Amino acid sequence: MEFGSTKSVGSVQYQNAANLNARINLHLKYSTNSEGWSKWLFKQLKAIPANATVLEVGCGQANFWRENITNIPTDWVVTLSDNSEGMLMDAWRNMVVSPRSFKYKLVDACEMPFADANFDLVIANHMLYAVSDTAKAIREIHRILKPGGTLLAATNGTRHMLELAPYVSMLDPNASQDPENIFYKQLAFTLENAAEQLEPVFSSVARLEYEDSLEIDEVEPVLEYLLSGFELDKIKIGSLAAVKAALLLELKNKSILKVNKNSGCFICS
Repeated sequence: MEFGSTKSVGSVQYQNAANLNARINLHLKYSTNSEGWSKWLFKQLKAIPANATVLEVGCGQANFWRENITNIPTDWVVTLSDNSEGMLMDAWRNMVVSPRSFKYKLVDACEMPFADANFDLVIANHMLYAVSDTAKAIREIHRILKPGGTLLAATNGTRHMLELAPYVSMLDPNASQDPENIFYKQLAFTLENAAEQLEPVFSSVARLEYEDSLEIDEVEPVLEYLLSGFELDKIKIGSLAAVKAALLLELKNKSILKVNKNSGCFICS
């Protein structure tokens, strides 16, 4: 396991697991698709060679691997990387008890310390919108892939969870204008604009969509999700109270808050 050896840059939103957990937990608890995102995403990995060298860029807590631990071919050599030392340590804690071994490396996706043509598969799961330079990160991924290698890049569309947009605006009317806000950052690499960023680099780019929604019957998990996109010292108590009151009224009137997802992935080679 290697920490502290590579420059770490990126949004403070991802320097520890707290904000990420708030987002993941909402989906785990209230999603209507019983298969689950991670298992669906793994099923999209086809024609990966035996003895494949695999890299996940921006692995977070390694939930993708934890949920697919019985599906990983035994001959894969998997490196988990992230630009947050705290997040990489969480990944190690989650996977060290698993029945197989992983490599760990602190990595800036825009300046990756790997040789050219080094990996058969690179996974970028909901992270290319969070890097400092998306185009540079895509070129780096292409550089480290072997000829014929595969990139699995997952992201959201512009219609993703639009039902929560009014509450984001209540917390901060300028959120959609703020380049440091996570909800704004997601627009940098979406289902709608990702192909035009990937096609100049990869010879084959295929888009797949994941059908899912949320049916929520509690207020607190929604508040935690919303607050995960902001620096808390910038949120006014009055606006937070207004959002809570609005959510309580919504649930009182409808019993269930229905939130539609708009997620998917690109298979590139």
